[in-house]
Amino acid sequence: MSKSQWETQAAELAAEQAARGDVSLDLARRALIEIDRLLRDAPTPVQQAYKAIAEADLRALAGEAESALDEGSAAWRDLGPVLAAAVQARALDSYLFQNRLTRGKPDDPNNDYLCEELDYHAIPRPLAEPPRDPMDVTTRTYRRRGLVRHRIIPRNCGGYEISLEWHPDLSVAFRRKELTVVGGLFRNLSLARDETFEHYVAHAAPCDAEEEAIAAQAAAAYHEHAAIALWPELTMPPERRDKLVTALRAEALKSPPGTGAAFCAAGSWHEVEGAEVRNRMHILSATGRPRFHHDKSLPLESKTLGTEQLTPSFRLPVLIGEDALIAFAICRDFCENQVSKLYREIDVDLVIVPSYGDKATIDAHRQQAKNLSDDPGTRAFVVQQLIPGQVEKYGTGFILPPTGEPPFTSDEFATSHPISFKRV
Repeated sequence: MSKSQWETQAAELAAEQAARGDVSLDLARRALIEIDRLLRDAPTPVQQAYKAIAEADLRALAGEAESALDEGSAAWRDLGPVLAAAVQARALDSYLFQNRLTRGKPDDPNNDYLCEELDYHAIPRPLAEPPRDPMDVTTRTYRRRGLVRHRIIPRNCGGYEISLEWHPDLSVAFRRKELTVVGGLFRNLSLARDETFEHYVAHAAPCDAEEEAIAAQAAAAYHEHAAIALWPELTMPPERRDKLVTALRAEALKSPPGTGAAFCAAGSWHEVEGAEVRNRMHILSATGRPRFHHDKSLPLESKTLGTEQLTPSFRLPVLIGEDALIAFAICRDFCENQVSKLYREIDVDLVIVPSYGDKATIDAHRQQAKNLSDDPGTRAFVVQQLIPGQVEKYGTGFILPPTGEPPFTSDEFATSHPISFKRV
């Protein structure tokens, strides 16, 4: 699309929105999503023009445009197509947020935030803030600062159903400066195969010092500043997960109220349901209560383990926090471009990835994390258990922290790392 073609589309959209003659919340949501799509898919000359808009000017003009919305006018201001679209997007962003009907707990996030005509959600973010440094050129793209109070997410994307998750004990503020993430690993872990299946299904995952590891990991999840705890793929059979739940509850009883990770992503394990085999990660509360789960999409293909027997899932949960959206992937789903590009499209702040594999696996995770960090600024947190044949060379596993730093090896049961968000 050329710049002139985009400008024609912008003029047509502006005329259509003005002609509706209504700024009800449903139409405001639709208008916001329409402009977001217009600016997000704009050609390079338009994107460069957007980057040149001073944040102070954008805020001031958006305030004037929001006043017009309060008075019942959905007309764009006469500012030229790029600036007019930018201003109207920011004005609708604030207007829709200030007049939202759902404050606090949504009845159903998959319905409350949905524009059915466009099949997109406009998700409010109560504690989000505009760019702290308006002169920082890295935050001046549309995707990084265009909307402050909402994220626009499709209901379906790339063949996946996006399922919004909101839970009062999980949906907290994740951007407090002192918060950290916790990664758990298991020493000398090996996988035993269930030979009754044609392809690879894990039957057991013995390791050294299991009780000591789980106790250390649960304690780390209850460190004063812990926000998220993550374990690797295929390291959490049901019996071990039960022990983790017991350890988390014990930590909760002796810890001050309000402490404990907002959620625990308890690794994953093969779960057999009739003829189906799911590679499933359970998301637990700080006290070990199950909240939802995420299933893997692409099977492992390993020289040592062979091909994983897997019933693929095409449902992707997205957790709504007060100031961040968090998505989930399992190992290969965050290696392959065909799936990982999905995480760029859904516009989240952080992707949580349990993994099991070799050095090449973490290298692939690192590349995908870099791609997301570059644009749109999404961080990734990966905890990978290494295959036994590479432990002597590299260590027990790899941790890729959500800071933009490279992965590193670890032999510790639990390690803590800061979170460094890039998104507005």
